[in-house]
Amino acid sequence: MSNHKTFELDGTRPIESGEIEVVDTFEEDGTRPIAESPDFLVRENKNFNSEKRPVSLGGLNANRVIKVDGKRPVDKSDVDVVDTFEEDGKRPIMSNKYQVVDTLSIDGERPITSN
Repeated sequence: MSNHKTFELDGTRPIESGEIEVVDTFEEDGTRPIAESPDFLVRENKNFNSEKRPVSLGGLNANRVIKVDGKRPVDKSDVDVVDTFEEDGKRPIMSNKYQVVDTLSIDGERPITSN
């Protein structure tokens, strides 16, 4: 059992000194304040070269590359490959895994489903 409490009785999260700096999530006007980031988060890389690196075909795994027609070749891995969409634009359903409902009704309301 940990000695650290997730939340105090008043609902605030306790802060241990020296671990993190606390800033307000949002100011009163609703804008998020910008806090100074540690150097390892924000770097100015002045040596950055925007030119593309040459790609050698020898380093590519042919079983993972998407072919020109947009279909990924099926290799003999343990991953089951299914078509994302059928020809009519509908997403296929895997049996016993998902229940399909309309995301929004005609009036824009989200339908309620029972489980």
